[in-house]
Amino acid sequence: MIYSFHIFDRHCDCIFHADYMPAGSSPSTLDPSEQNKLVYGVIYSARNLVTKLRRPADDSGSSPTSGGLLPSFADSPFHAYSTSNYKLHYYEAPTSLKLVLITAPTVDTRAVREVLKSIYADIYVEHVVKNPLAVMTPGPNLVKVKKRPPEPGTVPAAAITNEAFKSALDRLIRGLMQGGSGVE
Repeated sequence: MIYSFHIFDRHCDCIFHADYMPAGSSPSTLDPSEQNKLVYGVIYSARNLVTKLRRPADDSGSSPTSGGLLPSFADSPFHAYSTSNYKLHYYEAPTSLKLVLITAPTVDTRAVREVLKSIYADIYVEHVVKNPLAVMTPGPNLVKVKKRPPEPGTVPAAAITNEAFKSALDRLIRGLMQGGSGVE
């Protein structure tokens, strides 16, 4: 069972959120923006905790693979965590895009990791990154996680509104929920 899917950009903004719960069931009474903030807070904290426990601290405070500039989470061993009610699966793309899939606790983490990689490479890249007509505009899926002054010359974060992306993702997720992929 798949509960929800989130995409966060490198600025900590939720640029896409979709719920896949059956009609009539509501696992959370939280406002979607609050839920997105909590999800990002959990992945940020868990990723940092796992990375700090894994690597010995050095004098510069950076990871051994970052060349001393910034902490690198690309090789973070954090992929998922589970509670009695759900399992949160996490994949950070090379572009610092963070994909999060929340499922039933019995779902196989390795299978979901491959699905998240496929969503990034086959759906997000194809329908959003490579599509010059794909418009990313502020919308209801946009959730500001941190209040910060805008940087000069930057474009504000935006929600994914590309219908081709949404329909391809929906087909994949609904297919996984019905098929025997280990993710249902």
